[in-house]
Amino acid sequence: MNPYIFTLKDAFLKDLEIMFGYISMGAIFGILLKASGFGTFYAAIMSIFIYSGIGQFLAISFFSGGFGLINIFITILMVNARQSFYTLIMMPEYKHMDWKRFLHIFWLTDETFALLKTKIPHKDSNKDLFMLFISMLNYIYWIVGCILGVLIGGILTFNTDGLDFIMTAIFVVIFIDLWKSSKTHIPAILGIIISLFWLITIGEQYFLIVSIITSIIVFIILRPFLNAKIQIRES
Repeated sequence: MNPYIFTLKDAFLKDLEIMFGYISMGAIFGILLKASGFGTFYAAIMSIFIYSGIGQFLAISFFSGGFGLINIFITILMVNARQSFYTLIMMPEYKHMDWKRFLHIFWLTDETFALLKTKIPHKDSNKDLFMLFISMLNYIYWIVGCILGVLIGGILTFNTDGLDFIMTAIFVVIFIDLWKSSKTHIPAILGIIISLFWLITIGEQYFLIVSIITSIIVFIILRPFLNAKIQIRES
């Protein structure tokens, strides 16, 4: 079999959970966008150029709430700032990929990052192509889902309350997958504790970015201990 086709098939099979999640979540966004009075063109443009579930859901509120451009910019920056940390973590694997690294950086979402760190390509797959196909497929799934949602919203009329809960459901599934595949659960437990601490102390508006920064600092400090813990488990 052609190595490109083989690697694409390998990436597709290991990306199925995100396919269903992204198409479903994108469709929810499209339905809500249509309910707010916007059509297919807006869904396509936003999914292609923004490519951020949280950012796009927030944009619906911005459209109807009369937010100023400065407020929108700051809010989106704060919400998506975590992506910069993902990029820093992935740069050692991206830096040798010539122009394709820019596609990787743009396509790097929470779910894609989780897959790239947990899914191991088949021994006959090309690792760089595997990573590229995972990122590309997720991007396509999201665009398809957003456009499909607008089309469904134009045909069917129903109560949209609670539909955005699918975002939470996807994060829970990813967390469970990471928990099962991790050699130690200490980082996950620390992440939960840190997040809960900041959520209680500073509230939900800013706790995410503060939690990420705090977690990175804590994990850098504890890295020697965590590496030793993993080596003990592997021996």
